Amino acid sequence: MIKATELGMKVIGRGGSPFVIRIRIALNIKGVLYEFLDEDIRGNKGGDSSDVLFIHAGNEITESYKIVQYIDETWTNVDKPSILPTDMYDSIVQTLWVKFIDDKTYTVYDNYTQTLPKTKDVKRSGLR
Repeated sequence: MIKATELGMKVIGRGGSPFVIRIRIALNIKGVLYEFLDEDIRGNKGGDSSDVLFIHAGNEITESYKIVQYIDETWTNVDKPSILPTDMYDSIVQTLWVKFIDDKTYTVYDNYTQTLPKTKDVKRSGLR
C-alpha cells in the first residue's frame, strides 16, 4: 500500500476549519490518499480562505473552492461521482452560492477563533 506521504499530497490547516473540512470531504469522496497537518497557517499564504493550504505535484492552492475544483478535475477517471456540477448554468449558480457562504462562514469562523483563549492559557487555567 502506498503511504500518503509518498504521494506528496498535503492538506495543511486547522482541523476544525470549515474550509479544511470541505477539502477533506472532497478527497475522501474521490478516495484519494493525502497527508493532513493540523496547523494554524493563517497569515502565511494569501487567498480568500488563507487558513488552508493544499499541495500536490508542486502546486500550492489556498482557496478551498479552487482546491475542490482542482480535485474534481484531476481525479476525473476515478470510479467516483463528480463533486461539482457539469452543467454550465448549475456551475455558475453553485459558484455564486459558494462565494456567498464562504464570505459569511469565514467572517463567523474568524471572529470565533479570535475569541478563543490560547491553548497554553487554557491549560494553565484548568479549563478543558
